[in-house]
Amino acid sequence: MSSLEASYDLNPYLALPCTESRIDRLEGIGRLKGMAPADARTARVLELGCGQGGNLLPLGYGFAKATFLGIDLSGQQILEAQKVGRHLALENVTFRHQDVCELGPDEGHFDYIIAHGLFSWVPEPVRKRILELLPQLLSPDGIAFVSYNVIPGWHLHNWTREIMTFAAHGLTGMARLDAARSFMEGLAKSPRLPDVARQMLASAQKDLADKEASYLLHDHLAEHNQPFRFDEFHALIAEAGLCYLGDAESNHLVQEQMPTMAGFERPSETVYQEQLSDMLRNRSFRMSLLCRKDAQPSDLPHLENLQELWLRSYLQERPDLKPPSGFVMFETVDQKVQIGVPQGRICQALQRLQLVFPGSAPFSEFQQSTPAPLAGELLELWKFGYLDVLPRAEHYPIVSTEHPLASPIAQWGASMSQQITRLDHGRVTIPAPIRHLLGLMDGRRNLEDLAKEGVRLGYLDSAAPLQEVARFVDWCQKRLLLVSSEPVR
Repeated sequence: MSSLEASYDLNPYLALPCTESRIDRLEGIGRLKGMAPADARTARVLELGCGQGGNLLPLGYGFAKATFLGIDLSGQQILEAQKVGRHLALENVTFRHQDVCELGPDEGHFDYIIAHGLFSWVPEPVRKRILELLPQLLSPDGIAFVSYNVIPGWHLHNWTREIMTFAAHGLTGMARLDAARSFMEGLAKSPRLPDVARQMLASAQKDLADKEASYLLHDHLAEHNQPFRFDEFHALIAEAGLCYLGDAESNHLVQEQMPTMAGFERPSETVYQEQLSDMLRNRSFRMSLLCRKDAQPSDLPHLENLQELWLRSYLQERPDLKPPSGFVMFETVDQKVQIGVPQGRICQALQRLQLVFPGSAPFSEFQQSTPAPLAGELLELWKFGYLDVLPRAEHYPIVSTEHPLASPIAQWGASMSQQITRLDHGRVTIPAPIRHLLGLMDGRRNLEDLAKEGVRLGYLDSAAPLQEVARFVDWCQKRLLLVSSEPVR
C-alpha cells in the first residue's frame, strides 16, 4: 500500500459535491462554445479520485438515466461510497477501487470526465498519466473537468503549508494537524514577531478557521501539493493533445481584456489573457474545462447558440432598497451581493426569471428582434455568476410542507456534515443540532410530529418548537432540500 493510499484510508476526505462540475452545466457551456456535447441526461460519466462519492452520488441521484463510474486509490473510501450507493438504491453509479494509472482505452469513451481535487495532489507520474488518459477516454465532443492549485495566489497558502508541515514533521494522521495548528497558534501569540509576519499569520489563521480537518490534512499537510502557473498547465495539456475550453466558474468563461504590453511576445492570446488575469487577481485555484484538440471549440461564446439554451437567475428584486435613478435593485439569493440593474429588457428578463426560480426559462422567451444586445447583457450577468446557462428546462416539483420529505441526498449529508447538498448540486450550511431534523423528514411526519420528536431528541428549542419547525421546513423548501415522491429529472 502506498503512503498516499494509506493517508486516505486512515483519514478519509469529507465527501462534498462540486457545484461547478454538474454535468448539464458542462453541457450548456460546451454548446455555448460551439461544441456538440452529449445530453447529460443519458451521458456516460467518469470521476477520477471520487473519494467517498460526495460528488458522484448526488449526480447519480439527479441524472437517473446517465451512468457513472468512480475510481479511487483508497479502498476504505470506495467501500464507504459503495455502502451509501446501496443505501440510496443508485443502480446507475459504480465505484471501483483502482489506481488511476491502471486505466486504459479498453474502458471505452466517456462524455464527461471529472478530476476534482486530484491533479495537484498526486505525484508527477500520475499527473502525466491523467493527461495521457483524457484524450483516450473522452468522446469526440466530451468535456473534462480538472481542478488544480494556481500560482501566484497559492504562494501565500504555500507559506502556510511550509510552516504546518515543518511543525508536523514525523507525525501521522490527526496528530499532524493538531501539531500544526498548535504551532501556528503559538507563533501568532509570540511578542517577537515582525509586523509583516504577524499580519500574514493572522490572515492564514482566518483562512484556515472554517476549513474541515480532512481538507487541511489532504491539502496543506498533503504529501504532494503542486501548484501551476496557467501557462505551464496550458503547455502540459497541449502536449497531451487536449484543448482548453474555459474554466468552470462562469466569471472565467468570458475572457477579460487584460492590458496590452508593447514589445511583449505573447505565447497565445488565451494564455496571455488568462495568465495575466491570474497574476493581477492573485488567483490560487482553477477548475478548467478541457476537450480533445479535434473538437475545435470556439474561444468566445456563440451568442446565436443562446437561442437554444435556458437561463436560471440567482438574482431577486429588492424593492425595499432605494436604487440610483433609472435602476432597479437586485440581490443574490444567498443575500451576499446587491447590484443595480438598468430598467428595460434586461431588468424585465430578471424579473421573469425570478418568478420561475429555482427553475429556468428559455432565452428565446426574452428575445424580441436582434439577439446581440440582450445576449451580450445576459452574458455579462453570467460572467459574474448571477446566471446559469443550461441546455434544457429545469423544473423542480411542488413539494408538501405539511408532511415534508427531505431528499435522500440531503438526509445522507446531514448525518455527516453541516454542508448539505441541494437538488441542484449546490450546497447550503446547516449547523447542528437543527440539521438533524432532515433525517426525520420522511414524508410521514407532519409539523407537529417533527416538533415533538425534535424536542425529545434535543434538536429544537422547546420554547416554540412548532414555529421553529415551520420556519425550518419553509427554509429547506426554498433551498431545494425537499422532494416529492416523483423523480427530480
